[in-house]
Amino acid sequence: MTEGSAVATEPADGRKIRAAMRLLREELTLTPDRWSRMLRLTALVTVVVIVSNALRVPQLALSAYMIFFFSKPDVASTVRTGIASVVGLTLVLTLALVVYSATFGEPALRLLAMGCATFAGFYLLRASPVGPLGFLIGLVISYALLEVDSGASPERLTRALLWLWVAISYPVALVVGSELVLGRRPEELFRRGISARLTAAGASLAGDDRASREELERLERMGTADISSYTKAGPAAAASTRTRLLAQVDLLLLLLREVPPGARMVPALAQALVAAGEVCRAASGALLAGGRVAYDRLTTWEGELTRRADLPAAALAVVLPLLWCVRDIGSCVVELQDARAGARGPEPRAEAVKTAPPDKTEAVQFGLKVTLATLAAYVLYTSLDWPGIHTAMITCFFVAQASLGATIHKFTLRITGAVIGAAIGILSIVFILPQLETIGGLLVLVAIVTLFAAWISTGSEAISYAGMQVALAFYLTVLQGFTRTSKMVVGRDRLIGILLGNVIMSVVFSTLWPVRIKPTIRQALSRAVDALAAVMRLGSAGTPGPGLREAEIGFHKHIQTAAQYAPARVVEPGEDRRHSLIPAIESLFVPIHAIVHQRVDLKALPLAAGESLSTLSESVAKWLSDFAAALALPRATPAFQPAAAAVEKLETVVDGSPAKDESAAALRMRAEWFGLLNAQIERFAARESRLPAGEAEP
Repeated sequence: MTEGSAVATEPADGRKIRAAMRLLREELTLTPDRWSRMLRLTALVTVVVIVSNALRVPQLALSAYMIFFFSKPDVASTVRTGIASVVGLTLVLTLALVVYSATFGEPALRLLAMGCATFAGFYLLRASPVGPLGFLIGLVISYALLEVDSGASPERLTRALLWLWVAISYPVALVVGSELVLGRRPEELFRRGISARLTAAGASLAGDDRASREELERLERMGTADISSYTKAGPAAAASTRTRLLAQVDLLLLLLREVPPGARMVPALAQALVAAGEVCRAASGALLAGGRVAYDRLTTWEGELTRRADLPAAALAVVLPLLWCVRDIGSCVVELQDARAGARGPEPRAEAVKTAPPDKTEAVQFGLKVTLATLAAYVLYTSLDWPGIHTAMITCFFVAQASLGATIHKFTLRITGAVIGAAIGILSIVFILPQLETIGGLLVLVAIVTLFAAWISTGSEAISYAGMQVALAFYLTVLQGFTRTSKMVVGRDRLIGILLGNVIMSVVFSTLWPVRIKPTIRQALSRAVDALAAVMRLGSAGTPGPGLREAEIGFHKHIQTAAQYAPARVVEPGEDRRHSLIPAIESLFVPIHAIVHQRVDLKALPLAAGESLSTLSESVAKWLSDFAAALALPRATPAFQPAAAAVEKLETVVDGSPAKDESAAALRMRAEWFGLLNAQIERFAARESRLPAGEAEP
């Protein structure tokens, strides 16, 4: 039985479970950088517990959680976020004092102020560059107004706000100081991320062991989204080089996945792949430790493989672009080394980043939904006179996302993390805390649980929020004061509040202006296929046309967007299988990339050759444009009709050309690639046309 048939006969539930276990295993993989972040988080939380107990700083659990909340992967983001948050917190608490003076003793005005602050904060979050500050405004003012319900005097409320500033600010200062000393710079993270992928690619090309192939598969599934924000880090003159290097690494990971299994059985192809692997390893080492990258020998292999008429066209459609890609990677690494050494090169051309303007209507709807959910939670727990479940309202703040699927995904992580953290806390109160005599034992307990929570929180966005919730639930359950606690009610009430808040958010976001993530995936795929059509048109001549690189970068960007949103689709109601097209669309990109980047001197060939290539390119581009429109609506996949007359004319030109002419050899190879591409599109269109178009957009 073939592998494909085995997968087809495997039950759907079995495939989902296997995929989920593989994802969890990959998310929990430990790396040296991850260990470093975990240990720093654990050490900082331990310091916070010591300082707060020694100086009697209230809100100990909140202070410990701030270490998780403000820790970012790189030092620049941590410092920027920390400083901005302290300044914003100061301004917001000042505003809260003003709101106190206007609403104290007036419950109706207080509720109105809470609703206005929440709406304004989440509207700014969706529609303004100062969105994080807006979120802080809504959260802090609402949280401050909750304190009025405790019946405290104005003096006590003011002191509580001032202590709140201390409880948040000093952990932020610890995080910023730690990152300045031990944190990773963005440029270093970029080089390490690229180096890890090149090392895995080099091992795969060299045919190393299974562990290396599994590491490459893990990195290929991760993509480069986690390091894409670091392309602007480093010398400004090399910004365009870093962007180009990232795009080439994306392409390399895709090409490695598409290498035919039989390619390594052909000696010439196997040797070329090994040579590419050596360049990848050299480039990886050069990024971290310096040294030159000798990539010129790949040009020799390209010429030799192009002249070999006996090699399979399907393998060459992948191997030749792979050699081009690795050569470009080596060139980018050399340029980066020159930039770091201070060598002056041509200033990069400034490229305008096109971003869609915010949808003000959607921002208003989003703000109203969150406001309605938070006020419903507030009214419910105050009506029940159960202040312990005030986390229902706080949950509405933290799980609110733009789409229904993302919201459900986040509060699923919140529930999971809260259940685990509260369970650990309650078990600790029952079995461990009674045995502790000094603060040293408490520190050991907190450090062990923090290390576990940090293990989860340093993963990707797929699971990281659950780790933060494990930490917060445990801290709220165990760190209730400056003495050993025996109250388990805090953990119980927090968990009930989280469940209640999630139910409210689910009801509101699924019934009031629901924004589903599946149409977003379809739109991203549509834009990716449209960019692929542009690639085909721009490369229809014998040499790559201007704008081709930007079109390819756009293709990768939209494909990554679809892949990023795809995991959250499973929690939304309805069926839509468009996300499953991502690998197939990426496979279509491979022969198209080979065709448009192959140089053919059309002037040395009859005019009919150029006309045939133009006709073939336009037939493929037109189908891609039609397919992009079908994805967006959605409609059934259009049928594909290859330009048979153009194929025949091109074959006639190829047969009449001198066998040893380089232009004729290149034209012959391009004709074979067009044949492979046409057959691939025909199979794809025939298969997809028999399947439903998917869920209609609401």
